[in-house]
Amino acid sequence: MPTDIGHNAGHSDHHSGNYVRLARQICTSATDCTSNRQNTVHQTEDEAVQELFKALSTGLQFTAEFRLGRPLGSFKRPRPRRAHAYKSGRSLRQINLSLASLNQLATALAGTDAKLTLNLKTEFKASQPLADDMNDPVFAGVAEPKSRLYVKILKQSVDVLYEHVSTKLGPNLAVAAGFNALDGD
Repeated sequence: MPTDIGHNAGHSDHHSGNYVRLARQICTSATDCTSNRQNTVHQTEDEAVQELFKALSTGLQFTAEFRLGRPLGSFKRPRPRRAHAYKSGRSLRQINLSLASLNQLATALAGTDAKLTLNLKTEFKASQPLADDMNDPVFAGVAEPKSRLYVKILKQSVDVLYEHVSTKLGPNLAVAAGFNALDGD
């Protein structure tokens, strides 16, 4: 750690003394963080796989419940303005990106199991055209029956993906989704 920070700087100002102390604290903290690590984030490879699986299942759950479920609301009271990324006009785009990245994660987790990989890819490919066919980037039309039906079908497709990941991929990896922030409590 540099010990000459602030010395001979020619500043007698109270504020510069505070900056010097702050710089020293940051330097000390950085040194402490990078040396003498006793504990890693994941003790075993199984823990890392568990976290990746949890990220996959949580991502699918978030897409179904929040990105698609929130704007649907109820039939009597649809809530298009509750769509994720509504103000930026990227609600549907975020779903497409999420499904693409979750597809890659699921495929990577399936590993060398060719049948499971093919099944997962098929399930994800079934969802993609549903999202691509929508002409409503912010789900503004969820109050109209036809637009609402498209969103509902896409949500059901993501729900099927979630179920497939939970019942097929999880046991294959010998892991379960566990708890996540979307579970409540």
